[in-house]
Amino acid sequence: MEKAKELIGKFSEQIEKWERDLTTEDWEKDLEEIYSFFSQLCENSLFGECMRILGLLQTAQQHGKEIDWDKIITALNSTFVKLPKSEREILFPVYIKLGERAVTPLLNLLKDVEAKDLRIQIIEILKNIFARHTDILPRLLDTTNEPWYLVRNLILIAGEIGTEDLAQHLERFTGYDNEKVKKELAEALIKIKGINSVQYLTKLIIDKNPVVRRSVVESLLRHQLWSSVASENILFALRNAMDRINDEKEEQFVRVSVSYLTNALPHLNNPERALKSLVTLVKKYGKKGLIPGKKTKQQIGVLSTLLNSLAAVDREKLKSILPLLESATSVRELQEIISKLKS
Repeated sequence: MEKAKELIGKFSEQIEKWERDLTTEDWEKDLEEIYSFFSQLCENSLFGECMRILGLLQTAQQHGKEIDWDKIITALNSTFVKLPKSEREILFPVYIKLGERAVTPLLNLLKDVEAKDLRIQIIEILKNIFARHTDILPRLLDTTNEPWYLVRNLILIAGEIGTEDLAQHLERFTGYDNEKVKKELAEALIKIKGINSVQYLTKLIIDKNPVVRRSVVESLLRHQLWSSVASENILFALRNAMDRINDEKEEQFVRVSVSYLTNALPHLNNPERALKSLVTLVKKYGKKGLIPGKKTKQQIGVLSTLLNSLAAVDREKLKSILPLLESATSVRELQEIISKLKS
């Protein structure tokens, strides 16, 4: 406490001197003193005084003076990681005032820290900077060569900011190799574009990685993107994806695809296309489609009959049938559903 009081007293004297020296030759000598003083202010949590120094340095730069911003941000980062979680937010305005100058150092800090709470707060600071300086994130997304985990965080931030123009800058990542990046990409695109994200998502649905395909469909289910036009495009992409399946490990993708198809049916103006996709799934992958475990030819036949018969079902009645279809666990239950359809 005494150290802080002493610093405040000295700072009040020094800041006036530094301001007077701004247009004199003494300014270059003052700079090293300013950097040192800034570090001391950070260490003693005197962040109001830190903001005044930043304002002075920004003014100096506008007058053509060279400022070593790395020294300022290094001192800031050192203090940030040492502070208790509950006190770090007081530094947010300092980083935000630094704006674009703080972005690269914060990304580098994000590479180094492991504590989850630190990472979350760094991402929050970056989000605030990007929201205020709207040209920074698009440029980063267009040019970044950062490791996949930083790319994923940039995409996450883009999704949370949610402005429409960011979608075009995210499109390049549909060809990214890392599956975690693509999973985050699907979420971000849906948050930004909603139902209009389908044009991007259909590329990911036919991705060579089944984990990516499954996560995209899971995102579609979670956000309930059911509109007629969107669902038609998604169903077409799913059918293309199914044609590429040749691995027994694809079971989870098939399951979530069936779930999407059955959930989409009541929302479509013309469900025949979806029904054909379901029938294709059951015939081709019946043993891992709607009922857990291995299935006999009889079971697959029952499923195909059931799905084909759905085409003639009244829309309102279809809504009550779908939950029964999804929860069925035996051939007997499926045959009972067929009986109800015929009654």
